Amino acid sequence: MSVDEELAVDVGGGSAIRTSDALAPGQLRFCQAMELAGVPYCVLRPAGPTQAPVPPGRVLEVLSDRRRSTDVEQIAGQLQYKRVLASDRRRATGVVDYVGADDRGGELTRIRVRYQLPLGADGAGRRLPFEHAVLASRSRDPANGCWFCDADLGVLLRAIWRAGGADAGLAAAFDQLAGDEARVATWTRQLLGAAAALPDLPAAVRCGLPAFHLHGRVRRLLQGCWAAFRGTARSAPRSVPAGGGLSIALVGCDGAGKSSVGRELGRWLATELRVERVYLGSGQGTSSLLRWPMLLVHRLIHRRVAGNRAPVTAAAAARRSWLRRLLRPVWALVLAREKQQKLRCVWRTRHAGAIVICDRYPQNEIMDYNDGPLLSHWRTDRHVWRRALARWERRPYEWAQLHPPDLVLKLRVSAGVALARKPDTSAAEVARRTAALDTLQFGHATRTVVIDADAPLQQVLRAAKAAILAEL
Repeated sequence: MSVDEELAVDVGGGSAIRTSDALAPGQLRFCQAMELAGVPYCVLRPAGPTQAPVPPGRVLEVLSDRRRSTDVEQIAGQLQYKRVLASDRRRATGVVDYVGADDRGGELTRIRVRYQLPLGADGAGRRLPFEHAVLASRSRDPANGCWFCDADLGVLLRAIWRAGGADAGLAAAFDQLAGDEARVATWTRQLLGAAAALPDLPAAVRCGLPAFHLHGRVRRLLQGCWAAFRGTARSAPRSVPAGGGLSIALVGCDGAGKSSVGRELGRWLATELRVERVYLGSGQGTSSLLRWPMLLVHRLIHRRVAGNRAPVTAAAAARRSWLRRLLRPVWALVLAREKQQKLRCVWRTRHAGAIVICDRYPQNEIMDYNDGPLLSHWRTDRHVWRRALARWERRPYEWAQLHPPDLVLKLRVSAGVALARKPDTSAAEVARRTAALDTLQFGHATRTVVIDADAPLQQVLRAAKAAILAEL
């Protein structure tokens, strides 16, 4: 006996499938794979065309039989959809989220598989026991072969979800949704019982819902107030990968496009996942309060020197060299302190389950440049205090060596392209830094992917996205 025959619910008539948002290619393949595997499911929204573009962050809500959850997990894995978890520890029971990349533009899309229906938007411990009835009401869209929930039953469910299972807000929720009022009322009486036999639809739902509440009216009121306060006090939580957080380091010489790639990757991942971006270099990125005045002075001096076309005298060159030797240790120590604080922040966020994108990463293999220690020449100095400062400055770099990133994206750029993007860097310096980066290792546990940064940005992003998806 089929699921539709076993769970048949008669509400009279058939509701026409109404046009709505499209399915992304990955989401459509998921539905087709469920059909081929014989897993009963239905999409919890009306059917629609498959040609329209899908905005980033679009969620496909699917209801399935909990006895086939193992098959659903295998199907999602075969289609390269990764399981993710809620990041705020308020994880609804009976719901599993998967995130994957859309073939058309590489944007992330989400598939939310529900094995039970929630009473509110979060569904925390509250359930509407209508799963069998919803699966029995499904109808097949001839355009794409996917199974969709009955449109008018979907109106009822979405009204309850939008109101959060609370008494207030039901009327407004119904006003925002279009449906056959007579059939919605029939579904209400069928599912909520005799208490819902009222002519006014919001009043009928309001009378029928208390039978499914797990808490009293006062506690529900307090929960609603807390949810409203939390919604205004902070942004909506993002999901985190089920396998834990991920740290990604973008390395390359100046002009490789690290900042642009990191910014675009952050936007791409933030549509579905919790993402943090951290600058771990010594340039013009975000800096600590201690280093900010030094950066300001450096910019002012650089502008003054660049605007002065007069030849530099030997005395002026000697003064600059003396000043550089005086300030370099101060700069190195302040920078080491900043890197130590940022590295600990990176790993706290990573252990909380987030994806952390690091623009550069400290290393302890190449001294004096390429994000390595700057006071290495003091380690063998005859002065004890210099050796002590060199040891202190090296601590965050040693700590970074013990805590390597999970994924390193090496952006390799040719000297000509780097000079075109950053004309203030010499060709010899670019060649020196590129050769040093090729020898840089981050440990056996770190996966390193080399990307040709001479290519257009979109091509670089496609390679970077593929590497990240493989690590999730």
